[in-house]
Amino acid sequence: SSGRIAVDDQPLATKLLVTLQGGEGDDPAARAGWRGKVEGQCNALQLQLTVSTTSAMPLVDDAAEATIDLRIDGQVGAARVAFDGRAGALLGARRLEGALKFGGPSLDRVGKPLGVTLPQSPLFELEGRIAHDAGLWQLSARRATIGKSRLAGEFEFDSRRATPKLTGRLTGSRLAFADLGPAIGANSGAVKQPAQRTGRVLPQRNFDLPSLRQMDADVQVNIDELNFGTDAMAPLRGVSTHLVLAGGRLELQQIKALVAGGNISGTSSYDS
Repeated sequence: SSGRIAVDDQPLATKLLVTLQGGEGDDPAARAGWRGKVEGQCNALQLQLTVSTTSAMPLVDDAAEATIDLRIDGQVGAARVAFDGRAGALLGARRLEGALKFGGPSLDRVGKPLGVTLPQSPLFELEGRIAHDAGLWQLSARRATIGKSRLAGEFEFDSRRATPKLTGRLTGSRLAFADLGPAIGANSGAVKQPAQRTGRVLPQRNFDLPSLRQMDADVQVNIDELNFGTDAMAPLRGVSTHLVLAGGRLELQQIKALVAGGNISGTSSYDS
């Protein structure tokens, strides 16, 4: 069988067209499953997805406890997404767990529609596993590349709070300073460009940070190498810090690193 479902919910900024082919029944051996396309926007987030599943009812019935196999591939906002796992109640509680591949042009463009405060960045790709149950997201990032940076980590994002909160641990073998440049007032790749003779050391631009009041965060950071992309300054080794974002104030606490045979320590804060 085949069908079309149109959803138009202006208060929720949702307008979707879903086309389906397939079927389901009481006999698992005869169940063909469903294949479909989802196009439009959900909560103002543009979607263009292909979906395949062994059954449809657990996905649309919030009361159903069952989860079923689900594969998704396509575009969500500015990001390219591929998911292969199990899910249920996607229109409500959004229970899901499975393998995730995720990429896009910049972290901030992907995070903004999700309510997650992330910095501007070059192209990025992420592979890992994701889980969600009634507002609590969990991400195990096995591999994340952002420009020339090589990162990984374990994170939890609780959207049930009045102010959503991100907690977890960020690790990696290499973090290139140029990949963070746009977040601290520099042009993309500006670290490698000759500095303008303005008499200033820091970039003569407003800091282009996303809103720091959209969420809170508590993240431990451990990076093997922080590379500044210039021969004028040696890379930092064994970089560790505790990132805390609360009430619009961003702090890097307990900064520690090794450089040129010595060590550095300190703190840094930015109050929006």
